[in-house]
Amino acid sequence: MMLPSMKNQVSKLTIAKNLTDLRKISGLTQAQLAEKLGYTDKAISKWEHAETLPDIITLATIADFYGVTLDYLTTTDEIRKKQQPTNKSQAWNKTLAILMAVSAIWIVSAVVYTILFTVFHQHIWTAFVWPVPLSFLLALIFLIFWGTRKSRMIVGTIAAWTSLAAIYLELGRTLPDNAGWAFWSLFFIGVPLTALSVLWYFIRS
Repeated sequence: MMLPSMKNQVSKLTIAKNLTDLRKISGLTQAQLAEKLGYTDKAISKWEHAETLPDIITLATIADFYGVTLDYLTTTDEIRKKQQPTNKSQAWNKTLAILMAVSAIWIVSAVVYTILFTVFHQHIWTAFVWPVPLSFLLALIFLIFWGTRKSRMIVGTIAAWTSLAAIYLELGRTLPDNAGWAFWSLFFIGVPLTALSVLWYFIRS
């Protein structure tokens, strides 16, 4: 039976090895990594030699930086290979959960449109426009917990642009004398939002 102190030492060595391997794979020196993370190269060296360990928040930041999970940092290659089928199953289940949630949005939209059309004789075609940005926004919520920073950037940007498109189409449909179609300048808002999203991604990378 492995004593707690021995287990802790094994965990420290595992994390240290993973941190070293990820840095080398990324082609970074300890000094370069330290600059990106806001630490000293001496601290990086201590982590990689298992002299000290980063706190949980710093580990989460490092995992996000390399695009891996916290579990990746704390497990050996052998354990990861054994867990690979389980990880694939979990990823599939997460994808299904997102698809089911998005499907619910479209089902509700279809029901709302049907009621408005059959009962009130209103042909509100934007009922099938709004589900697009809502779907991406819902997916973004899931990706905050499950996705990578890159996936959040992409989905968030698409959500912003589709939201602007939905607003524009709604204004064009509802305002009298086609006045709403003059608000095409709304799309200018998407330019700085996209720029900020991309800059934030590369600054954190």
